[in-house]
Amino acid sequence: MSTCPPSFSSPLLRGLPLVLLLSAGPAWGQISAVAVDPSSPCSGTSATVKVEGDGACNGTLAFGDGTPAAPFSALPFTTTHTWTSNGSYTLSATSATCGNASLQVDVRQCRVAGRAPERRIRPQRKAAAVPQIEAVITFGIEPGAAVLVAGKLFGDSPGRVILVGINGTSDLQVENWGPTGITGTVPQDADAACLTGSVRVQASTGVSSEPFQARVNHATKLLPMEDVTVVSCGNEGNQNNCNGHGDEGDLCVDFLFPPWYQGLDREGRLLGEPGPAVAGYHSNCWGAVGDDSGTDTYRIGLKNGWVLDSAQFLSKVPEDEGHTIPRSGSLPAGFVGGATSWELSIQWSVTPNDAVIYNLYV
Repeated sequence: MSTCPPSFSSPLLRGLPLVLLLSAGPAWGQISAVAVDPSSPCSGTSATVKVEGDGACNGTLAFGDGTPAAPFSALPFTTTHTWTSNGSYTLSATSATCGNASLQVDVRQCRVAGRAPERRIRPQRKAAAVPQIEAVITFGIEPGAAVLVAGKLFGDSPGRVILVGINGTSDLQVENWGPTGITGTVPQDADAACLTGSVRVQASTGVSSEPFQARVNHATKLLPMEDVTVVSCGNEGNQNNCNGHGDEGDLCVDFLFPPWYQGLDREGRLLGEPGPAVAGYHSNCWGAVGDDSGTDTYRIGLKNGWVLDSAQFLSKVPEDEGHTIPRSGSLPAGFVGGATSWELSIQWSVTPNDAVIYNLYV
């Protein structure tokens, strides 16, 4: 037995030459040019774009404006394109087998003959009328009070009458509303806003008037001394007293309290009514070395809806050999009308054999 494989040669093919047959590939074309019609297209108008040449060709045509390129597989290739903006763009036909070609295209703004450019006419909105207050007639802006607001351009439909306060706002309880007059009542809970007398009319359109200042009634009273906290009382004098706090010291200076002084005397007796919120004095004995000086600090904290309305400060050095800061007739720093608290400081200085005296009414 033979281990060789059988022979497949045919006696008919012996002595004949071997011929190999291959399939023919495509005949690739060549890109010759890129053209556009019209040659200077109008923005917003479709133009015809052509890649010239002949034969099979795989490639892409880019328009130079960022839009996707158009693919093609044979030449010539024709498509359309619209450039949306004026400018100069580069048309580029690119192929790995057929070569490349490009063209600079200038896109311009065109006007259609015989046709005027389109104009859009927007309807103008009528401006909303601004209410105007001419008078606020009342015995006082306070809870339960009747109020008449006179003016114009309030509108036929009810809106709001806003009463402005330190702690917020409150709405007038409207009873009648007309284009030139509004009547209503101040609500009972308006006290919580601490009304300032400032009134605004807001029409139903949402447009508000300028604020109008009306008279406001508030209960007022003098702040008693016991509602004031003594934070510190200067102790450089021979005798120091701040609302009864301090030290007894040496009663070495014989002075007369000025007529306006109301407060505690050197023995702690109240000199007059109504008393001030703050009363202090400091003395410097005869023969002492140098001036005495210091700072007194007080704190006021109001409750139950009370706020600061006004204050008055008076001070005196009987022999005029010393001073206070602030001066008599001025206020210590930090006073704010309508606030609920105030921490104030009074600086003082006094020469030997003299005293400084002050009152603060709140």
